[in-house]
Amino acid sequence: MKRRFFNTTGLCTPEDHYMVNPFRTYLEDIMRLIEAKQYFVIHAPRQTGKTTFLHSLAHRLNQEGTYVATVCSLESAGYPSISVEDANMVFVKSMHRKAAFSRSGLHAPLCLPATRQALLYWATI
Repeated sequence: MKRRFFNTTGLCTPEDHYMVNPFRTYLEDIMRLIEAKQYFVIHAPRQTGKTTFLHSLAHRLNQEGTYVATVCSLESAGYPSISVEDANMVFVKSMHRKAAFSRSGLHAPLCLPATRQALLYWATI
């Protein structure tokens, strides 16, 4: 039998880890913001479940089928030695890798220039 433990690094899963969801009371508020096409910010101390919550939120959104949600890390784009242009490409490539068009019913060709163009357009609206 697999034993759960307290995870202090990285993504937590309820099947593997003991966890308390600190954002449990905010989920419906965040869903209302998403439905209203509003932005929101998750700001909390280290190791409080921000990444785990966002992965869970993306999973819920994808399961419901109304939205296509992806999660990507921009951690490597934050190094001072990386230019803004290179950091933007890290973001675009990360989104490109994580995009799940085939599961969403959007059968558009998935190519990096098209993904970059779509994200650049999205950033201007």
